[in-house]
Amino acid sequence: MSSFFTHWPWLLLLCIPLLIQWVYFIGYFSTLLIKSKSKTSTADEPVSIIVCAKNEAANLEKLVPILCSQNHPCYEVIIVNDGSWDDSHMILEAFKKNYPHLITLYLDPEKKLFSGKKLAITLGIKAAKYDIIQLIDADCMPASKDWLSLMQKSIAPTRPLALGYSPYYKAKGLLNLFIRFETQITAMLYLSKAKKGKPYMGVGRNMTYTKKSFFDVKGFANHHHIISGDDDLHVQNLAQIFKANIVLSPNSFVYSHAKPNFDQWAEQKRRHLQVGKFYQSDAKWFVGVFMFSNLIFLPIAILLLIFLTSLWQMIVAIVIARYLINGTIFSLCSKKLADTSTIIFYPLLDFLIQVYWIGFGIYVFFTKKKGW
Repeated sequence: MSSFFTHWPWLLLLCIPLLIQWVYFIGYFSTLLIKSKSKTSTADEPVSIIVCAKNEAANLEKLVPILCSQNHPCYEVIIVNDGSWDDSHMILEAFKKNYPHLITLYLDPEKKLFSGKKLAITLGIKAAKYDIIQLIDADCMPASKDWLSLMQKSIAPTRPLALGYSPYYKAKGLLNLFIRFETQITAMLYLSKAKKGKPYMGVGRNMTYTKKSFFDVKGFANHHHIISGDDDLHVQNLAQIFKANIVLSPNSFVYSHAKPNFDQWAEQKRRHLQVGKFYQSDAKWFVGVFMFSNLIFLPIAILLLIFLTSLWQMIVAIVIARYLINGTIFSLCSKKLADTSTIIFYPLLDFLIQVYWIGFGIYVFFTKKKGW
């Protein structure tokens, strides 16, 4: 006991990052388990689905029939062909004969003023007949035919933004397991923050907002020079004026295939992470403090075990408490996000994501941007 009173300031170094983590897990992530009281629409409002596709012929063959057969009474599907040189044009023209609510637009690559998807999305929104805009990527697949209705009904006059969830299909291998885990952690961060009334990002694979709100913030004008950011940076612009609803029904999810190898996934994450430097200060602090509290916890615990051997039982108890509380809340959120296969591997994946944060921080710093 005398050792405790002598060394309690050092133990405090271990407890502070743990308490910070519990602010996130208990104060934020656990709110995803509680049914939202936010106002939503009960009416079936007309919707314009917008898909930007660049050389996505094979994916469009699978996606278009699903989009054109949603359980919704009034909607249109707008495919913006972003300068594709594959068979996309022929496939879309064939589909138009069977689906009168399918509209196709072509964006000439020689006339693009800047790279990325933003011009294609803007073109689609300007052509949209309806005020509610539903975004989805060409390489994705809605979980059900009720997807559009569930997303649309999450829009309300005071909340013209709805953030959906976009998980990855399960496949063999550690990389796929880690990608799905990282996607869950990322979703827990941005969805819980949005539920608290301060959205800072979403994913363009599954997002709804109104045409009016898009033009209220002047579209992508504030960040048109940045290749990525058509989803997260746009959400931050909208968040200055509006709040958001989140949609966590499994039938509202939009699935896609994770990158099959490390190199392709690393390039995808590099593009995503480079946008982080343009985040607003509040969002940077929210994500940064969470990452930092995780990164320093285990190194501090190991150092204390080495130099404060007399208090090893207390140190181990604190570490166990971390994994019990964090792991339990993560498990419950994973069930909410309809993927429980990551739960059993939580200690391993928790360690790997810390390695990922450090490694990719260095990787992003030393690599350059590329177009989409």
